[in-house]
Amino acid sequence: MHLLFLFIIILHPFHVSVTEVTYLQDAKALQVTQRIFYDDLEKGIQEANNNDGYRLTIPLDLLAKEYLINQTSVSAGGKKAELLGAEEDKDLVWVYFEIENLAPISEINIESTLLTRTFDDQENLLHFKLPSGKETYRLNADKEKMSIKIK
Repeated sequence: MHLLFLFIIILHPFHVSVTEVTYLQDAKALQVTQRIFYDDLEKGIQEANNNDGYRLTIPLDLLAKEYLINQTSVSAGGKKAELLGAEEDKDLVWVYFEIENLAPISEINIESTLLTRTFDDQENLLHFKLPSGKETYRLNADKEKMSIKIK
C-alpha cells in the first residue's frame, strides 16, 4: 500500500510557491519574497513563451523578468511592487519585489497567477507579516487575487 502511495505522488507531484509579504511600517516599505521551485518556474516560462528550449538563468533574463512581473502583482498605497531580482538556492529560486516610500496604508492587494496556467494543482501560499500579526492565505487557479486590510 505504501508503494502505491509513493507511486501516485511521483506521477502527480504537488506544485507550490510561497510568497511572504512583510509590511515594515516604520521603514515605510513593503517587501515581497517568493520561493519557487527552479524547474517549475522554468517550465512556466517555457509554456508562456512557447519555447521548450528556454533555460532559466540567474541573474534573470528579460523573459524571466517579464513572466514574473506578469504573474505576480502586489500593490499598496497606489503603488505597485517592483521586481528587484532573484537568486538561486539549490532547487529554489528566491524572487524579490519591494515598494518603498509608502505612506501609512490600510490595504494590500495581491494577484498571483504564478504557474496556475502550467500546473492544474498549483497552490500559491501567501504569508503576511503585518503590525497586527501573521496571516496566511492561498491563491490558485480558482482564486487568483485578494486584498488584506491593515489593522
